[in-house]
Amino acid sequence: MSADFKSMLESLLGQKPELSPEYLRELIDEKKRKVGAGYLTDQGALFLVAADLGISLTSSPRTYGSIKDLFVGAKDVNVVGRILSIYPTRKFFRRDTNEELRNRTLTIYDHQSAVRVKLWDHHINSPDESDFRPGQLIKISRAYVKSGFDGRPVINLSSNSHIETLQERNTSIPDIDAITLNIGRSTKRAKM
Repeated sequence: MSADFKSMLESLLGQKPELSPEYLRELIDEKKRKVGAGYLTDQGALFLVAADLGISLTSSPRTYGSIKDLFVGAKDVNVVGRILSIYPTRKFFRRDTNEELRNRTLTIYDHQSAVRVKLWDHHINSPDESDFRPGQLIKISRAYVKSGFDGRPVINLSSNSHIETLQERNTSIPDIDAITLNIGRSTKRAKM
């Protein structure tokens, strides 16, 4: 159990002393089963349980590390991953003000999972300016996580966020060739 999760748990129990730690654990596990489908961490589930109970956990813990540990609502997120794909800029209009907005999406992965990354503001041009390419190792700092249309976490970069390429180093993140399936080498042949 991480120190952040433990302090959040203590904060929630302090605000709702009628709840037992065991019952709270049941609520967290149920939320992970119903909402997370294997993608929600204990911390993410705790945030959702707290919201259901009408409790605000005021401090959002800083998130470091693995993509698998990301949860909706995380702020000040810092992750390292490899670029899997880069999409073109998308333009759309805000319904209420008819203001034109633009964003761009990357997909990054680490040794366990993958996540979409939405680039906003001046970050839209980062893939071109920094000559990003699939397989390249990057670091994202000071981002936040929102829910995508499919309910999965999506990293969002705002004007305060940073994205940079990293030099290859001893990393557990496999290169893109290691995760690519060559269909020409497939041992099963289609029957006609």
